[in-house]
Amino acid sequence: MSVHADEDTPNSAAETMMPANIDGKSDERFGALRETFEDELSHGDELGASVAVTIDGEFAVDL
Repeated sequence: MSVHADEDTPNSAAETMMPANIDGKSDERFGALRETFEDELSHGDELGASVAVTIDGEFAVDL
């Protein structure tokens, strides 16, 4: 028996990644955190997430 994938079926995880819709603000010092957050959400394993970081009572990250 031979099984063939449909042409529309993704062949790799990279083909199934969708851009994450990230709302909120982050200080430029936390650019790597924002990029990692976006990357993790783009895999489609998560339905949603949030992260917040405060420094001296002020939000540096609120995504």
